Amino acid sequence: MISFSIRKAIVVGFIAALCIICFFAFYTYRNMKKGEENQNRLDETLVSLKAFETIYDDLQNIETGQRGYIISGDSNFLQPYEEGRTHLTYDSSTIRSLVVTSARRNDDIQQLLHLVRSKMKFVDTTIRARSIFGKDSAEKLIATERGKNIMDSVRVIVARVEAEDRAVMNRRNAQFDLAARRTTNLFFWLAGLFLFFSVTFFLLFRRDVRKRLRVQLASEVSRKTVEFKDIL
Repeated sequence: MISFSIRKAIVVGFIAALCIICFFAFYTYRNMKKGEENQNRLDETLVSLKAFETIYDDLQNIETGQRGYIISGDSNFLQPYEEGRTHLTYDSSTIRSLVVTSARRNDDIQQLLHLVRSKMKFVDTTIRARSIFGKDSAEKLIATERGKNIMDSVRVIVARVEAEDRAVMNRRNAQFDLAARRTTNLFFWLAGLFLFFSVTFFLLFRRDVRKRLRVQLASEVSRKTVEFKDIL
């Protein structure tokens, strides 16, 4: 009976430990998959954020070259314009290839690309005017503030996208931190539970061993007593 009780305690303790380990392994695996998904979305957000910011930087470089050339008439000042135009072609392709997460984001992308085309058309017009008709003709075009209005619209879109993407990044980072804290807390809870089962099992095992020793001792004393009586 006692031997059966010890075996039962061993089996129960083993099953409890196995359940704890399996649960922690499952929970950790689930968090890893969620973390991987969050990381992919975070990477997409970073790509989007960088793409919009780069488009704006390209347009600023193009404006710098435009102003330098219109003021001086020196074609060497067009270097930022040429470089910005080259980068703008690549960065516009990057914008088009972004993973669209909402209809509003798709509208922002389409509107931005339209503004980029309008801006480039206006800049090219002013440069041709400076080259063919002279500085006054180009400055008259600049004075219409069409280029400024386009850049203001671009700035609004980029600022809105930046705010949305940074909010998404903050949420993702908060989710990472929360998942890490939960996993840590769960580890300590399960470690404490495992320790509790281990101590409980040890105490039960020691109690059963002591009972078995006492029974054996009592049996041995009883046998010796009977033998002693028979001798007498």
